[in-house]
Amino acid sequence: GFEDGEDWKGPLRLGKKKVDYLHFYFHNMFDAKNPTPLIVAEANITQSSPTLFGMVRVMDQPLTEGPILTSKMIGKAQGIFASVSQT
Repeated sequence: GFEDGEDWKGPLRLGKKKVDYLHFYFHNMFDAKNPTPLIVAEANITQSSPTLFGMVRVMDQPLTEGPILTSKMIGKAQGIFASVSQT
């Protein structure tokens, strides 16, 4: 092993190519009792901007196996997104 000084470096041996297809549904719930994207900051011009320029949101959205929100939840999409286009 690494601890006893064994030379662990060597050529990378690639296995057979395999393709997987992931299918999941992202639920963006703006009008829910507990909306999943929340506005945390905005610029003075955000509300008059057609692109909501300057708006920053945080999100914690469910990912499900099917298109219906009551489908089995398989994960969450979490992060920050911002509206950055002025046109």
